[in-house]
Amino acid sequence: SSSSDAVQVSEDGLVTALGYGSAEITATAAGGKTAACTVIVSNFTKYFDFGSADSPVAEGYIAADQSLYDAEKGFGWAENEGIVTADRGAPDALRQDLVEQSSWGASNTFLVDLEDGLYRVSYICGDNDYTRGLMSIHSNGQEMAGGIVVKEKGTFNTGSFEVPVSGGQLALEFRTDEGWTWYVNALEIVKLEEAEKTYSVT
Repeated sequence: SSSSDAVQVSEDGLVTALGYGSAEITATAAGGKTAACTVIVSNFTKYFDFGSADSPVAEGYIAADQSLYDAEKGFGWAENEGIVTADRGAPDALRQDLVEQSSWGASNTFLVDLEDGLYRVSYICGDNDYTRGLMSIHSNGQEMAGGIVVKEKGTFNTGSFEVPVSGGQLALEFRTDEGWTWYVNALEIVKLEEAEKTYSVT
């Protein structure tokens, strides 16, 4: 490894992140062939598992509930009137719990501090115990994901979209039609430039 500050490589090839940065890692086979890759370690990946303070948190995810935005944490709701949490107890740590709006037709915005750039946002929206109505996710004044609905209990909508971030903060607005409420189990936010790795073989 070219950088001991960013990663550590064990004798059997296990790569462990130590801090932010990048490193060039080269592997040499018994026959003399080599393969090199650039590994980037960044804080521009945010995985959120939504639920109550007592709900289990999926490995590698950050617990998020109905709390207002906290500048120290770098995330939270811009307003949280009517937002509640639920834990269904199944099917797994990531999908059994959720954050939802209890008032029909209300919308709320989730804020995340991020470096400016282009990000891929992936979502899980569903409910293990109930059917749910139509909802959508918006950012920068545009609908990024629409037609999200749970017609059968125990089903979960998944999808992703790309969104530019400027001003150091991503704002995701969760909307629904009158007579329904929005709901979210998880979000994965990844900066696209940081997700890229380069490989060369000689």
